[in-house]
Amino acid sequence: MSELPVREEIVALASPCCPKCGKRLAQLPGTEDSEVLEIEVKAYRRRIRRRRYRPVCQCAVLAGIVAAPAPGRLIERGKWCVSVWVETQLDKFLYSRASCRWIGE
Repeated sequence: MSELPVREEIVALASPCCPKCGKRLAQLPGTEDSEVLEIEVKAYRRRIRRRRYRPVCQCAVLAGIVAAPAPGRLIERGKWCVSVWVETQLDKFLYSRASCRWIGE
């Protein structure tokens, strides 16, 4: 998998503000990173970098560090994205292709 090209995405909160007072959150250095395998016409790794923030207000509504939400996955904390599962299910059930064939490719 490491030989596949990487497409990097940076995901930020839509509104990095305290929900109570509306004061902006301070952006922290670094990101919370995760990777999933995607299939387009060719396979590639999609690296998702989620921005992290810390509250600068004294409201205590937000508990500690806040990060943008992770993208949805079919299997929680799984490495395979929805496109991989769609491709394998189409190969198996629509095209009647044996699983051992695409595993070997």
